[in-house]
Amino acid sequence: MSSAGNHPRRLLITGASGFLGWHLCRLAASEWSVYGVGCRHRVTVYDATPVTGDLTDSDVMATLFDRIRPQAVIHAAAASDPAFCERHIDEARRINVTATESLAGQCARWKIPFVFTSTDLVFDGTRPPYAEDDATTPIAAYGRQKVEAEQRVMACWPKALICRLPLMIGLSGGFRGNFSFEMLKAIETGTSMNLFADEFRTPVDGQSAAAGILTVMGKTSGILNLGGRRRISRYEMGRRLAVIMECKDANIRPVSIREVAAAAPRSPDVSLNSQRAYRLGYDPADLDLTLERMVNTFRKGQP
Repeated sequence: MSSAGNHPRRLLITGASGFLGWHLCRLAASEWSVYGVGCRHRVTVYDATPVTGDLTDSDVMATLFDRIRPQAVIHAAAASDPAFCERHIDEARRINVTATESLAGQCARWKIPFVFTSTDLVFDGTRPPYAEDDATTPIAAYGRQKVEAEQRVMACWPKALICRLPLMIGLSGGFRGNFSFEMLKAIETGTSMNLFADEFRTPVDGQSAAAGILTVMGKTSGILNLGGRRRISRYEMGRRLAVIMECKDANIRPVSIREVAAAAPRSPDVSLNSQRAYRLGYDPADLDLTLERMVNTFRKGQP
């Protein structure tokens, strides 16, 4: 079994088998005894003690808190696929809302820091860039559930911190491939790939996002945007990767969000204004440097 180390402070991280959770566990292990909660998939971070538990079962979580006695919690677990949330609203809501409220309640009971990872998709994408105080206007089930979760978190634990995250890019040792991996693979093999040219985000790599969360945890409460420094479309990002990879045969085609039938509606531009977080020490990596690192990691085959 992996060890959480000998640090006196205990940090509980949910979603530890996923993309962001994997990065959080790795970075936090230098200063915390990390306990990584996975539900359906195995936690693979060596420096974290894996914990299995159903986040939607409040009694299970209460017992878990009593056993581990964490001194801080980062809740990164979510049903984050917008299409899944549209098709399975009740199941997704139990994960995205019910479990989140239960964890926030436990942190209120123990009076410890609680960080909840939310999303830029709480906005409809018509009035970017979005600051923390802008009104939420979700257009899909996933965004609506995250808004409800944000509200319930602040209602039961006002000292909690909600970190709104953008499109996450990069590679990790988490259990599944992601958009970045599929894009790199398609570019390298010359596989035809359609990428949105009119959907804009402020993407950030997983390591920067994890470092940002750990940096701001305990420094503030309320809502904080953790976007990247550059607004970009997936199509432009794909073209930049093709140049870095020197793949002249890359078959990348621009498409519009209006042309593609999707299970969940898409917001055209949910770019985040993250100046407040920058002032607190959040310092996301330069996008071009991030893309170069992605390519190097992909070619080495080891995150």
